[in-house]
Amino acid sequence: MLQTTCSSGLQVRQLTKTYFMPSGELPVLRGIELELKPGEAVAIMGPSGSGKSTLLYVLGTLEPPTSGTVLLNGQDPFQLPDNELASFRNRHIGFVFQEHYLLPQCTVWENVLVPSLIVPSARATAAERARQLLDRVGLSHRLQHHPAELSGGERQRVAIARALINNPTLILADEPTGNLDRHSAQHVASLLRDLVHAHNVILVLATHSLEIARRFPRIYELLDGQLHPQSG
Repeated sequence: MLQTTCSSGLQVRQLTKTYFMPSGELPVLRGIELELKPGEAVAIMGPSGSGKSTLLYVLGTLEPPTSGTVLLNGQDPFQLPDNELASFRNRHIGFVFQEHYLLPQCTVWENVLVPSLIVPSARATAAERARQLLDRVGLSHRLQHHPAELSGGERQRVAIARALINNPTLILADEPTGNLDRHSAQHVASLLRDLVHAHNVILVLATHSLEIARRFPRIYELLDGQLHPQSG
């Protein structure tokens, strides 16, 4: 049975993730606690190998936790069968990665529409929503262009619009500015921050950059598998 509560937003309780290797156990996350409401954003810092991506993969239901709970709007998605879990992920979670992963053969507008194609209830309004989102990220003049015709920052803005197309509860951004020049990185980070408020979504962003992290109201450092609050 799917566990539910009345809470909205993201609640993470005593989350652990351990990989079982031939050489022994490799604990990565050790009792993560995090709570975010719609419209809130957090930046997570930490050195390479600290577990930032692992944390985002678990929050995004791409990896199961070893123990603990992840509730999104009161639902525990890890209690769902695999086919229902994939549908839950598509409806409720948007992803922005360091690589934009745009389809090169598709136009900007078509790329934004892709996640909506498997959500029947979203199809009727998806085309207009895609146009509105591309306008919001400053790319209304690029709808019929292909990814190869865009700059790195523009491609990442398309990826952000794509992440929002199904009106998700949660956006997970894994080093979304890592491949961009300083100006483009600052623009993308500011855009993500502003869209969180405009669309009342939750954002969890992993970054190596303190300059990027300081654009968000809450900063944590992931060390020894635990989150430590940092001042901005």
